[in-house]
Amino acid sequence: MPQDPSEGSDAPDDPGRPRPPRPVRAGDAPAGMPTPVRDLMGAPEVEPPEPSLTGAERSLEAEGETWFVRSGGRTRSGTSPDSGAPLLLLLFYRVEGGDDTPEGDPDREAWAVAASLADLSDTQLRLYLSRSRPS
Repeated sequence: MPQDPSEGSDAPDDPGRPRPPRPVRAGDAPAGMPTPVRDLMGAPEVEPPEPSLTGAERSLEAEGETWFVRSGGRTRSGTSPDSGAPLLLLLFYRVEGGDDTPEGDPDREAWAVAASLADLSDTQLRLYLSRSRPS
């Protein structure tokens, strides 16, 4: 049965059927074509990790108790082109007795919009403690 000429054929060299565009690779753009965005962006900037979490600890009086606050880690929200907001994991330990540095699992945790513990005031830490959840 003859094929309708408007339908084209499955043959790859059919002049009536458009070919899919070939992917453009970095440095592969023909003259007169725009430069691919990934060539212009370069490598993303990466913050070096903190050498240690020593110094990323504070004590706090809140809710009639003494709390020990430690930085549990940090990250950024957003995507690579957007710098995003810095996020800091706050770990709250209830201080019982004369224990200076609590060990073990934290009692509560919360995410804060901050780059380091030093960026947060005691008032802000009390607010994050009130909004924290049990770990």
